[in-house]
Amino acid sequence: MSGIITDNLGRATGLIKAAGGGGKVLQVVTATSNTKTDVTSTSWATHSKDILITPSATSSKVLVMYTFSAGQSGSSDHAFTIFRDDATNLGHATYGLIAQTSYGGMSGGRHIATLDSPSTTSEVKYSLYSSYPTTTQSVGYGGWSGSVPTTTIIAMEIDGS
Repeated sequence: MSGIITDNLGRATGLIKAAGGGGKVLQVVTATSNTKTDVTSTSWATHSKDILITPSATSSKVLVMYTFSAGQSGSSDHAFTIFRDDATNLGHATYGLIAQTSYGGMSGGRHIATLDSPSTTSEVKYSLYSSYPTTTQSVGYGGWSGSVPTTTIIAMEIDGS
C-alpha cells in the first residue's frame, strides 16, 4: 500500500472534487464599485449596484454576495436586502447599525448573501436595496463620508441538478 489516497491529493493541492449530481460552481461573475449612493426611503429603494448573470440551466442556483460599507444620518435601524430583476425581494434582509459616529449617525461594514433559484436561462439582474422600517432617514451605501470603500459583488452559478 502506498498510503496515498487519491481523493486527498486534490485536497492537498486545494482542488476538491464536487460530489456528483450538482453543487459544482459553473461560473463566477464579479463587479466592484467605488461610488457612493444615498437613499432616503421607508420602502425598499435600490442603490443601483447591480450584477448580471445568465444561468446555463433552469435548475441552476445563484449565490449572490455583497460586501460593502454603509452609513446613515440617524439612529434607527436600516435594512438591506437583495432583489432579483428589481421585482422579487429575495427576503434575506440584514438589519442594524454598526457604530455611532461623532455627528450622531451610524456607519460600518456589511455583508449580505442569498442563494436564489431563478429557474431561467435568461439574464438575471441582482440589486442591493435598503429601507428604514419606521422613519425616513438617509443611508449612504458605499460609505457615509470621506473616501468611499470598494463594494464587491459576486454572483456564482451553482449546478442544481
